[in-house]
Amino acid sequence: MSRLELIHDLPSPARNRPADPSGPREGGGEAPRQNEAGAAIRHVAELMRQSRRLILLLMLACAALSCAYAVYKLNFSPVYRASAKVTAQPTDAELRYSQVYVRSSSLDSANVITRSHIEYLKSREIAERARLEVFGAAGAAPEEQQIPALLAFAKTAKQQVEAGLRWLNSGSAGAAAGEKDLVTEIQDAIELKMVESSFVMEISVAWEDPKIAAELANVLARVYRARSREQVAATTGELTSFLETQKLATERRLSDLIDERNALRTASGVVEIETERRELLARLFAESAQRDADRRSLLATQAQLRAFLPDRPLNRHDGLTQTTKEELNLSRLREVELAAAVVESDKIVTRLEQRIAALAKLETRFEGLNSEIERTRGQLNDIDARLLEVRISEAESIETLRIVDLAKPPALPEEPKVVNRTVMGAVSGFLLAMMVVLSRDYMATRLRTQTDLSGVAGLRVLSPAALEATELTGAAVSPAMAAAEEDMRPYLDWDALDTDDMVAVLDVSDPRRAEAVGRRVMQSYPYSDQVHTGLLRRAVRPGNMPPSAAVLITLGRDELSAAELRDYLDQLRNLSRSLPVAVAYVDIRGRVG
Repeated sequence: MSRLELIHDLPSPARNRPADPSGPREGGGEAPRQNEAGAAIRHVAELMRQSRRLILLLMLACAALSCAYAVYKLNFSPVYRASAKVTAQPTDAELRYSQVYVRSSSLDSANVITRSHIEYLKSREIAERARLEVFGAAGAAPEEQQIPALLAFAKTAKQQVEAGLRWLNSGSAGAAAGEKDLVTEIQDAIELKMVESSFVMEISVAWEDPKIAAELANVLARVYRARSREQVAATTGELTSFLETQKLATERRLSDLIDERNALRTASGVVEIETERRELLARLFAESAQRDADRRSLLATQAQLRAFLPDRPLNRHDGLTQTTKEELNLSRLREVELAAAVVESDKIVTRLEQRIAALAKLETRFEGLNSEIERTRGQLNDIDARLLEVRISEAESIETLRIVDLAKPPALPEEPKVVNRTVMGAVSGFLLAMMVVLSRDYMATRLRTQTDLSGVAGLRVLSPAALEATELTGAAVSPAMAAAEEDMRPYLDWDALDTDDMVAVLDVSDPRRAEAVGRRVMQSYPYSDQVHTGLLRRAVRPGNMPPSAAVLITLGRDELSAAELRDYLDQLRNLSRSLPVAVAYVDIRGRVG
C-alpha cells in the first residue's frame, strides 16, 4: 500500500483524559544523559527480567541435580567426621620464640606454636604411619571395593579431568602416577583447627565409615605423640650421649691426676708437705745455731793460742812446763775438733737447704696437680648439671603433646548436606544463567533493553507496550481488562500523543503491532481521533508520510540494531526537522496465531 492506513471511530472506555501519575514514569525523560554505572545496572536488571524463565529453569535444573546427587550420595556413600582433641604444650625454645618475636606483634603466640604442630600432623610421614596402623601393610580399605556405580563413575570422571588438567599444565598425563593413593586420601581427609588463644588442637578426619574415621583420628593423635616423643628422644639422646662421653673422659682424666699425685707423694716420701717443711726449717735453724756456736768457740780457741804463743812457733815447746804443754795440746785438739764440727755443720746446713729447695719444687708440682684436679672436678660437676637439665627437658618435652579427648564414631554423617548442596546448585545455576545471558548480550548487535534505546540520541524512550496476542488479530480489549491494565501501569505516557492532530504509529516489521498500539493510543488519549499506522520502512519513503504531530516507532526486541534505528530517525528528520519522535518496545503476551 502506498499510503498509511487511517484508524478512526474506535470505541473508547472513557472520553476523559487519564489522570497523570504521581511520579515520572520509566522512560519519561527526553533521552536523559544517564550515569554509566546506573545504566549498566538497569541494563543487566532488564536482561534478567527478560531472561527470567531461562534463569529460573537453569536454577531449578542445577538445584534438582545437586539435590538428587546429594540424596544419592547421602544414601550410598555418606561422609562421617570424627574429632579428637589434643594439647600441644610449648617447649622452652618455643616459649622463648613467642616471647621475643611474637610478643611485639599482633599474632597470637598460641596460634603460632599450634600452627607448627598442624604442619607436622599433615605430613606424609604421619599419614603413612596411620595407614599402616589402621589398614595394615596392604594399604587398601575393604569398603573401597563396594562403591556404587554412579559414585564410581563420578570418581573416574574426576580422575580423568584431573589427568587432562595435568597434561595441560605439565605436558604429561601421568594417569597412574597421578592417582591418589591411600596416604594422600588420608592427608586430604585430615582437618586440623585450633581453639583460639589456647594450646588445644582438634584433629578431625572425614571418611565414609564412621568407625574408620574415629580410628584414624585417634591413631593420628597417638602416632603424632609417638613421633614427637621419638624426635625428642633422638634429639636429647644425641646430646646425652655426647655429655656421657665427655663425662667419662673427664672422670678418666681426674683419676689419672689423682694417681699421679699419689705416685708423686709415694716417690717423694712426703706425706704432709707443711709438716715436712716445718721439721726441715727447725733442723736448719738448730744446725745453723750450732754451727755459729762452734765457729765462735773455734775463733776463741784460736785467739787464746795466738795470745799464749805470740812470738813462738806453734810447734816449739821449749821452756814450757809439762802442764802447760798438756793444756796447749788440749787447746790445739779442741781447735781441730771445732774446725771439724764447723765443716760438718756447713754440710748439714747445705743439705737441709737443698732439701727445703727440693721440697719447694715438690710443693709447686703438688699445687699444680691439686689445681688441675679441682678444675677437672668442676668440669665434671658442670657436665652432671647439664645432663640433669637435658633429662628434665626430655621428660617435659615428652609430655608436651597429650590426648585430651578421644574420637568416637559419629552417629550422623556430615556430608553431603542436602539443603546446602541444593542452595549451592541453585546459586551455580543462577551464575551459569547469568553467564549465558551476559555472553549473549555481549555478542548481540541489536537493541534489546531500554538502556540500548537510550543510547540512540534524539529519541524519546517510552515504557514497553504490553499487548495480548489477541489484540494483534484486531479483537477489542474488554473494558475490564483495559481498566485493569490501566490501573496496573499507565500506558504510553507521552504528551505529544495528547493532540487533536494526526499521530503516526510506525512498526519496524509487523503492521499488526502498529495497529494494536494505535488502538491503545486512541483508548488512552481520547482526543487523538486519527492515528496513522503502518511500517516504518514504507513511511520514510517520499510521499508516504502524511503531516503528523508526532511519530511513535514500535519494535520488538532483537529486531533492529542501533545503526538501523538511527538511519530511520535521520530519514524522518529529513522529512520534518521538528517532528517529535518516540520509540517503545512491544511485548506480546501469549501465543500469536
